[in-house]
Amino acid sequence: MTSAVTTDCGAPANGSSRRRSALLCVLVATGISVLLAPAAAHATTLGPWLPSPPADLSAAGGPAYDPQVAVAPDGATTITWARNNIVQATTRAGGATTFSAPVNLSATGGSASSPQVSVAADGATTITWQRYNGQYNIIQAATRAAGATSFSAPVNLSATGGNANRPQIAVAPDGATTITWYRYNGDYNIIQAATRAAGASTFSEPVNVSVTGGNANDPQIAVGTDGATTITWHRYSSNYSSATVQAASRAAGSTTFSNPVDVSTTSANALNPQVAIAADGATTITWQLNDSSYSSATVQAATRAAGASTFSNAVDLSATGAHANPPQVAIAADGATTIIWCAYDGTYFAVQARTRAADATTFASTVDVSATNSNYYNPQIAVAGDGATTITWLHNNIIQAATRAAGATVFSTPVDLSADDGDSGVPRVASSRDGVTTITWSHSIGFDEAAGDPIIQAVTATPLVTEPSAPTALLATAGNASASVAFTAGASNGAAITNYEYSTNNGSTWTARSPAATTSPIAISGLTNGTTYSVKLRAVNRVGAGDPSSAVNVTPFDPTPTPTPTPDPTPTPDPTPIFEPSNKFVALPVDATSSALQSVIVVEAPGTATQLGTFAASSGARSSKRVTACTGSKTITKAGRHKLNCTLTSAARSARRHGSIRMTLITTFTPTGGTARAISRTVTLKKTSSGVTG
Repeated sequence: MTSAVTTDCGAPANGSSRRRSALLCVLVATGISVLLAPAAAHATTLGPWLPSPPADLSAAGGPAYDPQVAVAPDGATTITWARNNIVQATTRAGGATTFSAPVNLSATGGSASSPQVSVAADGATTITWQRYNGQYNIIQAATRAAGATSFSAPVNLSATGGNANRPQIAVAPDGATTITWYRYNGDYNIIQAATRAAGASTFSEPVNVSVTGGNANDPQIAVGTDGATTITWHRYSSNYSSATVQAASRAAGSTTFSNPVDVSTTSANALNPQVAIAADGATTITWQLNDSSYSSATVQAATRAAGASTFSNAVDLSATGAHANPPQVAIAADGATTIIWCAYDGTYFAVQARTRAADATTFASTVDVSATNSNYYNPQIAVAGDGATTITWLHNNIIQAATRAAGATVFSTPVDLSADDGDSGVPRVASSRDGVTTITWSHSIGFDEAAGDPIIQAVTATPLVTEPSAPTALLATAGNASASVAFTAGASNGAAITNYEYSTNNGSTWTARSPAATTSPIAISGLTNGTTYSVKLRAVNRVGAGDPSSAVNVTPFDPTPTPTPTPDPTPTPDPTPIFEPSNKFVALPVDATSSALQSVIVVEAPGTATQLGTFAASSGARSSKRVTACTGSKTITKAGRHKLNCTLTSAARSARRHGSIRMTLITTFTPTGGTARAISRTVTLKKTSSGVTG
């Protein structure tokens, strides 16, 4: 079988020492899964890497290899390695500057190697490794409980009877810990896993994750914020003609893994997968796709979106037709995903990276992180809580690093971390949620065969902490002898903002907000109404007060309106008396002729007088229809006596020829500008030529 990692894990055969090349090949496929929580600080700008020169962590007098590093939420940093075939570890407490003396974790009398370390949310730290027991390699683990100072005795995880190699570890937010490895079952290498449930003290029996029929190697594992776990590996066909990247997942709350699925194409040589899971559950796997002759290789990636059940088609990240070494992947708290590798341009290998921004669906263009005028190998990556990304690699036996600040799109100029007095091994890097970043590696004094035993070294860079940036977007609202000033906070610059100060005289003097608070708006009291103030704000962190904001003017005022004197009410004039003309009148007796009734009325004012007489059509029948007997009217121009004529109708005259008629006579007087008044009388008209009574 032709191995894809013969030259890919280090420099091509170019005169480098066999010792260093072998070390690089051992370390190439290892990686770390780190769960990151959002940090309180804003963009991270790293300070110098300290100490300088790097601190020696392991003792001299025996070779130390394979360092790995993990950081607890409180910043406590644990580094583990193998020395003289014994796994050791050291810890730097959160906020401390030095590491403890190394402690032995594995037992003597067997060869222990390939340690991996992971830290739970409560600080519990578990380290796993492989150890030869005289017949087989078995997987072991030891745990330092939260708050404890020492590790437990090692426990065996894999079964005997077959070699188990290359353990990897991941811890869920609730503390559930899963370790995976590959183990030879007599026919093929099989991916296995064991889990220690949250709160439990023992691991489950191993379960098979891959299927038989071909060697499955080099598993990698990642766990999401909900506890969902994905393991990926590459699996050769039965005749080694191809290799496929596969994956199996265990849903949150489940105890079993799904059947394996193919993530890469099945007709090529896909090797060395890495996996990372975003906070929303989106899972990205990246790998190296080799051509049939292993003369060129392309970095590819596929993503299973949050909530989805299948992975996307693979996308090429590195240039096709060239040679790209195995990739690494890291995902920031906001979901931004960065994949790195080193690629050969025909002359040199250089470290490159591509990033898929949060909520984006495609990766941005490739950027060179290292220089391109020499060979740069074995990049590793870590992301801080705010998204600041650090990449480290090996260049001419010297460890280098570069950082991309949170929100930035370019990496800083690389800096040398290790001394140039010997060989350095593949570096490892981890960042805490507040941006403290530690890089570790093995280093030998001297070169090639003259080199001494390697020791483990480390440096740490702490985010530069400066005063906060100025608040922006001030908006002042005037009050009664007061003002309210809303604002947008500036960057905290490495240390949390603890309070604000305000100035009402354009920055000449400052007053601290009391009680201390960091929310908008700020209330300012004790001002004078009608006076215009030039207000500025500035934030305070543990370093001190930051730059002032731009000024905003405000003029307090009393919102209560000044009372307006009420004028004396205008007297209401007495109403003009309204003259109502008299409608009183007197109707005197009636005289009758053959054609009319004649009467006299006496009135007290000018006006109009009318008369209407009616009688029953049949004499003596009160219910008979009334018939008009006479009508008459007269305009009266002055008060006094006036004659009225009520002219008889033909009906009345005809009725009188047959006999007397009894008539109702209504006399109405309406004074000019006044109201009408009526007097009703009964008048009997005798037969024609007869007298009249009434």
